[in-house]
Amino acid sequence: MANVRIHGTTREQPLVRFQAEKLQPLPKSRYTLAYADMRKVMSDWRISWNTNMYTVPWRYVGHTVLVREFESGSLQIEYGGQVIAEHRVLSGRHQVSTNP
Repeated sequence: MANVRIHGTTREQPLVRFQAEKLQPLPKSRYTLAYADMRKVMSDWRISWNTNMYTVPWRYVGHTVLVREFESGSLQIEYGGQVIAEHRVLSGRHQVSTNP
């Protein structure tokens, strides 16, 4: 009954509106969940992330990189759309992760 009456806000029948929107089902695969932010690579070849330090290749010193922390506990550092370093997220504080 509610799908055929004129809706007060849209002034349309919900049944007609749904057909016009052509909604698709959600994908079966999960979305990638990550917290991301930009960081500047310091002169000691590291970036700071949640009070911990993570190394990157020396040639990126002075550049701003994209850092992504995934729900799996991994950390990816990207520059120009390319992954330049990967680390496991450190659980403590004020630690250093070195990945040659």
